[in-house]
Amino acid sequence: MGDDGKIRRPEKRAMVGTISQYPTKRLARREADRIIDPLNAPEYRPGRVTTVAEFAEIYTRDGLTDHKPLAQKASRLDLKNYIVPAIGDIRLDEINGVVVQRVVNAGIRNKLSRKTIMNKLGTLRAMLDRAKSWDYRVKTFEYSDVALPPEQVKKEQPSYSPKDACAMIENAPSLKWKTYFMMLAYLGLRCGEALGVALEHLDFNAKVLLVRQAVVEGKIQTVKSKDSLRNIHMPDQLIALLKEYLASKEWEENPWNLLFTNRRNKPYHANRVREFVSNPLRDRLGISEGALHAFRHANATAQIQEGASIITAKENLGHAKIETTLRYTHAISGDQRDAINRVAAMYQRVTLEQARAGN
Repeated sequence: MGDDGKIRRPEKRAMVGTISQYPTKRLARREADRIIDPLNAPEYRPGRVTTVAEFAEIYTRDGLTDHKPLAQKASRLDLKNYIVPAIGDIRLDEINGVVVQRVVNAGIRNKLSRKTIMNKLGTLRAMLDRAKSWDYRVKTFEYSDVALPPEQVKKEQPSYSPKDACAMIENAPSLKWKTYFMMLAYLGLRCGEALGVALEHLDFNAKVLLVRQAVVEGKIQTVKSKDSLRNIHMPDQLIALLKEYLASKEWEENPWNLLFTNRRNKPYHANRVREFVSNPLRDRLGISEGALHAFRHANATAQIQEGASIITAKENLGHAKIETTLRYTHAISGDQRDAINRVAAMYQRVTLEQARAGN
């Protein structure tokens, strides 16, 4: 069945196998029957047939409308740079592990990490699922069908120390950015969540901030996930600074009631904030590393160090899984600290006893 809805029945030939595999005509016929039986079944319906490259064009045009803008961009880049160049000439109903391995190998040649390669495969699987729902003839694959590169040592994510975070706040180039940095540090917001805060999200009487939207690449959209929808307590210091900022000439009324807008009074692009505000300030202060997200890691660590449970930190940060929160924190529990200190004390006692025995 073509895109025009018309059914075409082209003659096709396929090799059942070799003589060594099927030495008799009866064995070969039995295998051929196994192949064509599904086509002769009463419930069989012809499906559309197309190549990966052809359907990728349809998918990018019509199949990504339910994705957020950033996810749409990532999917288009995956298809354009990796999937189509590697397997664009393959029909959707010819997909198998050997074929998909080409995508994996392309990622390995470009020195992509295992996680990044799996993201590319995730894009391919999502496209194949969409094709199947649109009545194309499709074969899919499992991650176990391909040989992925081994896990790599994960680089520790930068996290500001309390001293560094305070220095960024106090030395911010304007009241606007002092307010923005304090929101990141005190509340642990994602940079886009803070850029998406509007006046209606501030409840000064209840001292609550409602996290309901984010600004991603200069566009307002929903937050990252349903777990990111949350209410966060606002401390008095932050409330006082927010009121001061909103009463100043630095805040401008805008169609979205956003707290932060650029010189054209439009939503900020987080990359511009990094490039022109936070990174230059960080470098001027001599802070070795860390971008806007380092405030979030610092907040996660501080919550645990100051006695919050991992469940509370998870809810404040808007994480779906505790494992994510644990990766964010650079803190250890008091029990862990006490256990190691006791072990160290034991070794010290043994060392002293040996020294006394030697004397």
